[in-house]
Amino acid sequence: MITYSERVAAALRAEMAGRIPRLTGVQLADALGCSQQSASDRMVGRVPLSLDELATVCDWLGVDQAEFLAKAAGVAA
Repeated sequence: MITYSERVAAALRAEMAGRIPRLTGVQLADALGCSQQSASDRMVGRVPLSLDELATVCDWLGVDQAEFLAKAAGVAA
């Protein structure tokens, strides 16, 4: 069963992949102020995004937090 953290991670990856040019894990790490490994852990759902990180990611992506979470809730396994 897919966890909510994995759904959020999938929504994050989809949002990043849909950008032109495509956003990278290195750019996510820069936005979050963390290592590339930490960013990768969040991108695959191994480590859940904190609420502060979620706010930072949504600001970085220019998306509304509620809309982003609604998309995450709809991500299929």
